[in-house]
Amino acid sequence: MKKLLSIVVAALMLASMVAFVPKVFAQVPTMAIRPSKSTGLEILEEFYVDITFRDFTDLYGWQVGIQWDPSKLECTDVLYGKAAWPESIFAVLAPARTTLPMTGTIDNAAGQIYPPYAESLTGTGGVTGTPGTEYKLMRVFFKVKGFAPEGTTISFIVSDPYGPVSCWSKWPNVAELLTPAFENATIYTVAPAVPESPVANFTWSPINPIVFHNVTFDASVSTPGFDGTAICPITEYRWDFDGDGTFELNTTDPVVIHKFDWYGDYDVTLEVYAPGNYPPDVPDTDRITKTVTVSPPPPTPVSPTTVYIDQPVINATTIGQTITVTVKIKDFIQLWGWQLGVKWDPTILNCTSVTAGQELSTSVFKVLAPGRFTIYIPATINQTGGYIIPAAECLTYPGEGVTGEAGVSYDLMKLTFEVKGTGVTNLHLYEVATTYYPPISGTPPEGQTIIIDTYTVRTNMGDFTIYILTNSTGLYSDIYGHTFSMDTKELHFIILARSYKIQSAETSYGFANVTIPKALVTVTSLDEWVVFVNGEAVAVTPSQNATHYFLYFTYPHRTDGDPTSPYPHEIIIVPEYLNPMLAVLVLTAFATLLIKKQLYKRQKTTR
Repeated sequence: MKKLLSIVVAALMLASMVAFVPKVFAQVPTMAIRPSKSTGLEILEEFYVDITFRDFTDLYGWQVGIQWDPSKLECTDVLYGKAAWPESIFAVLAPARTTLPMTGTIDNAAGQIYPPYAESLTGTGGVTGTPGTEYKLMRVFFKVKGFAPEGTTISFIVSDPYGPVSCWSKWPNVAELLTPAFENATIYTVAPAVPESPVANFTWSPINPIVFHNVTFDASVSTPGFDGTAICPITEYRWDFDGDGTFELNTTDPVVIHKFDWYGDYDVTLEVYAPGNYPPDVPDTDRITKTVTVSPPPPTPVSPTTVYIDQPVINATTIGQTITVTVKIKDFIQLWGWQLGVKWDPTILNCTSVTAGQELSTSVFKVLAPGRFTIYIPATINQTGGYIIPAAECLTYPGEGVTGEAGVSYDLMKLTFEVKGTGVTNLHLYEVATTYYPPISGTPPEGQTIIIDTYTVRTNMGDFTIYILTNSTGLYSDIYGHTFSMDTKELHFIILARSYKIQSAETSYGFANVTIPKALVTVTSLDEWVVFVNGEAVAVTPSQNATHYFLYFTYPHRTDGDPTSPYPHEIIIVPEYLNPMLAVLVLTAFATLLIKKQLYKRQKTTR
């Protein structure tokens, strides 16, 4: 019994002694690089490697850097810490730590992420992992840059000048620097591909562009070349926008903006250039041609653009009183610019200020032209005469008309008056003008001037407005001879087309877009519309909404005689169901046109 008792006591004493023996590392900790994919990688393919740590006891902190062949691989990103990577060692062993206090720097030129890439896992004491279990320190993302079928290594940095990869154990008041064992990774790419030329490709937006408007061409969908050993980036993009075989634009930017100065189909060609060490039979350029269909301008507005003052009559009762009024505009489509003046009784009011641009809360500039802040041509106040000399403003860049929301009023200018004498005065707008589709550059023939002409037909049912939009002239006065027959439903007018040497119409073809109220004429089918230009029927594209018909047609501009002389185009529009009368109407109108042409020539020679 005494012998048994002595054995038990000895065992307890031994156990007690073991309990007070300080902890030591059971084995050398190991850092490893674990790739998500290590074989069969292709050029530009992306993968990642996890930096892991295992078999550590009482670990306090670590520091690590890695290196690779920069000609074969490119580092794109690094994730670390619990915040960016929930599966990290921090989430398991140091949940209070979310980021690295000192991060490494990616150096793709040298092929290194070098220390300090240091982290403390705990605040006071070390942590111990489950034996044999790998914990993730960080995840590094790579992209294959060059082929390496023989393999390329991603390894830990262990030499100067960057210092060793290391870790620290920490027992109370004692820290020990350790050098872990390393397991590097080897990455294998597929055999080099056959050399390939670059491939040209592009998109454009909007997909259905409108004449005179910006079109964005994007060639970034083109692919680079490969000369057998390395990727060959595209260094030049060459554009032929009109299909004449000449590149109008050479640029290093894959995204460009272009405007077409006429509607129709354009064969747009892109050629890309990607220099490299290609074999003789592999070119370093490629080109592609796509057809871009450019649409004509949209239909004219079915309601006229309205410019008005929100308080046209002022009843001034108190000397020194301040009165503020706003000039507004509504119902405009593709509007580019405006001009207007204001008049009042100078014995009653003094105008003290004129405000325009972004300063107004509902300014047309703030809503539709955010880049514009002030009036180009400021208003000049004449207190003696009681008027503001017309101010003018461009809402957008030339050729870039803006469209307001139907029925919504926008502020153009705010006027402030001081009452000079009591009484009633009207505020009158004068010399009001709005401009649609001005020249792109302001200098023909690079631009186009689009004129909107209005003609009011008065009937016992009320007044109805016909709109004519055309590019054939730059003057409203060159559209004349308007008639509309309520009996025959014939619409007649003349467009005096001018060469760009006189105005702005240097184009092979003109167009007209005519808006006719349905209250004036009704057809059972859109196909019933017939259009004659100078006695010859032309193709017409009709459309409609609930209240109006829209008739779009083209015709050739002057091709003979003096190009500087205006040339009349007589337009007759009539529904086909009135066909029995149409022949007589057309012949009569065309005979009249010939007489007018002779008179015009006679007048010209006598000037």
